[in-house]
Amino acid sequence: MLIIHTADLHLGASPDGSEPWAKNRKEELWDSFEKLVEAVEIQQADLLLIAGDVFHRPPLLRELREVNDRFASFTKTKVVLMAGNHDYIGSNSFYKGFPWAENVHFFESEEISSVKFPDLNVEIYGFSYYKKEIREKLYDDVRPENNGYYHILLAHGGDEKHIPYTKEKLAKSGFDYIAFGHIHKPGMILPGRAVMAGSLEPTDHTCYGTHGFVRLEVKDGKNQVALVPFAKREYCTLNLELTTEDTMGSICRRVREKVTELGEDNIYDIIITGKRHASLEIMEEKLKSTGNIRAIVDKTEKFYDYVQLGIEFEGRLLQKYISSFDGCEETLEKKALAYGTDAILEALGV
Repeated sequence: MLIIHTADLHLGASPDGSEPWAKNRKEELWDSFEKLVEAVEIQQADLLLIAGDVFHRPPLLRELREVNDRFASFTKTKVVLMAGNHDYIGSNSFYKGFPWAENVHFFESEEISSVKFPDLNVEIYGFSYYKKEIREKLYDDVRPENNGYYHILLAHGGDEKHIPYTKEKLAKSGFDYIAFGHIHKPGMILPGRAVMAGSLEPTDHTCYGTHGFVRLEVKDGKNQVALVPFAKREYCTLNLELTTEDTMGSICRRVREKVTELGEDNIYDIIITGKRHASLEIMEEKLKSTGNIRAIVDKTEKFYDYVQLGIEFEGRLLQKYISSFDGCEETLEKKALAYGTDAILEALGV
């Protein structure tokens, strides 16, 4: 049996706000959903499980119709999904009574229920959010019926405001697999048994690392679980250490090389460390032109040739100031020397 487990598609979201690359991201989320449908069909999966937050907010009717139309195109796959905290079922929700395709089961109730697929010998348990926050540990005490089926729990939560869980209780729950959503970083909660799918696409700068969907193959009663990389983009951190020989030209070239190596579509935070020549000014706008650069953190130290400065300004305030730090070893003293030198040179117009 082949199961595709995903969550947190957040259709309708517009990640990255006013950034230059943001104009395409809303459509990219829909494109990834379309590609996921194609991948599921190609693999002829038995089940597609979506563990909440299909939408970034309660869906419009036309959006539900679009999603349902794609599910209806499957020639084999059955779909099971739920509403999460973002697309929760409010009083006027279009989720209520929506006519899903024959191969789709939506957990419309806020009470736990299950759906059986006798041809697959599978029973899936779940419920939907009816409000943005649920602080109770509702999954801790859910137990499947002892009926010989392969049991799955479709779940959404994992922090204090959204159905927190106790790992030890999940381990003793009796479910063969727990398909989690909500936390956007994918990961194993219980190896091979309880998995956080993560978001299909990263939706903000906290979503570092690989994103995709979970491929679960059940063979001879054993789970074989793998995260399949699928996202168009990743949020990445570039660490760049400077030397006193670096210029803005060399910095831009180095960043450009890394962006080309790691991926043009990725979104980068750059952390700059090391010692830079005192005359070098980090020009953020120029650096941002090298790729999708979200933020630049400058942790460099200015390098001054204090011996040469002492000679050039002999008998003047700067030379006396530098001399007052002779033999200093403490980091704070070194910083004070650099800051003071900056101030004096700036006052002199150098």
